[in-house]
Amino acid sequence: MDTGRNELLGEIASDAALERGDFLSQSTEQLRRFLDRHKERIAGSGGLTLIDEEPDYLSIAPDLSFRSRSRYQDEISGEWVSETEVIESASELVELYNPADIFAAFAEAARQAAGFAEEPTAGEDLMDAAGI
Repeated sequence: MDTGRNELLGEIASDAALERGDFLSQSTEQLRRFLDRHKERIAGSGGLTLIDEEPDYLSIAPDLSFRSRSRYQDEISGEWVSETEVIESASELVELYNPADIFAAFAEAARQAAGFAEEPTAGEDLMDAAGI
């Protein structure tokens, strides 16, 4: 067995674990700051549905807790099962969802709740949004 190679791989694994922990810590803090800045707006709107695409669902309640629903097929019975989970902390949420996706979901949900058009993503949409 090549101990030099194993030591190098062990260092990579250790460093990756440290980077992951740092990323989750920074992402959690960023999400907490965002939620703190907008807690009155979120409460005033009655909460928001952030993701509602079968089978995924994520919403935020006025108390800033999240609801996540997952749907899967039970291997034994073959039946589809839906489970709703309450996610009470930003740290738990960033463990389950990509933080960039969380912020994108907030942006889209807020635009939809306000009745704004979707953000333009391509040439034709961009020209329409610009009034060209």
